[in-house]
Amino acid sequence: MVQQMFVRQQNSQRSLGPATSRTSTVVAALLLVSGAAACHPPFKYTYENKTGVGLTDRATDYCQRAAKNLGYLVRTANPKIVDSPSQVDIRMRLVDGGGELIASCEFDDKRRVAALPKPQRGDVRKGVSGYIEGDAKQARSVCDKAVKSSGYDARNVSVAQWTGERTYRVNVAVRQGGADRNVACRFDAVPGTASVPPVTK
Repeated sequence: MVQQMFVRQQNSQRSLGPATSRTSTVVAALLLVSGAAACHPPFKYTYENKTGVGLTDRATDYCQRAAKNLGYLVRTANPKIVDSPSQVDIRMRLVDGGGELIASCEFDDKRRVAALPKPQRGDVRKGVSGYIEGDAKQARSVCDKAVKSSGYDARNVSVAQWTGERTYRVNVAVRQGGADRNVACRFDAVPGTASVPPVTK
C-alpha cells in the first residue's frame, strides 16, 4: 500500500511545480520508511541469531545486563529455574554499596524483560523498605514450614531471594507423584507470612 502511494506521488509530480514536487517526494519517502519500520521484528541481541541459544541463555544474558545497569556487581547467576515455557527465575548473588545480597531476577521471554529489584537496603527502625539480612533468614524458615504444612514432600529449601521492598522468593525442591519439581514460596516480611501454590494432583 505504501509503495502504491509512492508511485502515485511520482505520477502527480509531472503536473506540479518544482517546489511542490520536492515536498511530495519527501512526504512519500517518509511514509515508505515508517511503513517498513512497522514490519521490523522486536529488538534482539546479535548473539540470539546463533544456533543453540536457548531460553536459559537469554535469561542469563538479560539478567546480567539488568544487574549491571542497576549498578550491581554480579558474583554468580545460578541456579536457573524454568517456571514456564517463557519464564525463568535466576538466583543472583550480587554486590551493592552495602555488601553482598541474593536477589531474584525474573525473565519474561515473550516480552524480553528482566525484572530485578533496585539496590536498596532496608531499615526496620526507620521504616525503610529494602533488603534486610534478617528478613532473608526468616523467609527461608517460614517457607520451609509453609511448604511442608501444605502437603508437599519437601526435600531441599534454598536460600531466600530478594524480590524488592521486603518480599522474598524461596525455591523449595519437592517430591510429588514420583517426580521432582520446584515450588516457589513467596514471603512478605511485613506481616511475616508466606504463600505457597496448592498441591496439584
